[in-house]
Amino acid sequence: MKLTILGKYGPFPKAEGGTSSYLLEGENTKILFDVGTGSLSSLEKYAKVEELDGIILSHSHYDHVSDLGVYHYRYENLSRSGKAFKKPVVAFYNDGSPSLYIAETSPYFDREQLEDGKKLLLGEFEIEVFEMKHPVKSFGFKLTDGKKTFAYTGDTNVCVNLEKLAFGVDALLADGAFLYKDWAENKPHLSAKHVCEIALKIGCKAIISHLIPNYNEEEYLSEIKSCGAENNVFLAAEGKTYTI
Repeated sequence: MKLTILGKYGPFPKAEGGTSSYLLEGENTKILFDVGTGSLSSLEKYAKVEELDGIILSHSHYDHVSDLGVYHYRYENLSRSGKAFKKPVVAFYNDGSPSLYIAETSPYFDREQLEDGKKLLLGEFEIEVFEMKHPVKSFGFKLTDGKKTFAYTGDTNVCVNLEKLAFGVDALLADGAFLYKDWAENKPHLSAKHVCEIALKIGCKAIISHLIPNYNEEEYLSEIKSCGAENNVFLAAEGKTYTI
């Protein structure tokens, strides 16, 4: 199982960066988690769009779905060119947001509606869905190929499902947007400190993403070190592939 960071920022990218988008590859299956700004151009450095089995959208905010329309255009181009491609399953929760219109209407997508506790099967991956805590309905996902287990929090603050999502995983990709000094219970994201605490408690590796461009990354690294988690917790690096 391999994870490649296509975009790591939120709610907007740094110059030449992208917002949340992640490619997970198994032996025979390729899945995208979220398709923020720059997702498609980054993806095509590592995989062919026509090989995607699924596109899983954690929620409807633009920094997670803004490239969905250009994926539709790319599949439209493939279709008109007569090129063969897989029809990806797009899994999402329809909250009426216009950002998801193309998910509902594109003829190039199959569709799965997300809900808490739902279980999906995509290729060799069994996927369990967990509702998280965010201003709009947002979901995290736990996947296993029978050998390794991976989880992605999507966007969330502290909630009951967070530890359930992380329990038993080998690697956790987590929203750690805030430094703890700026975090509060009513905010939309976890802090880096929260991710460190979860990783140390569960005993897993964790990658912090959804980084806020206004922060210096050294500030995140300092918070990780202050938690004693520098051997467990890492900052997402765009273009880097992690083996799970």
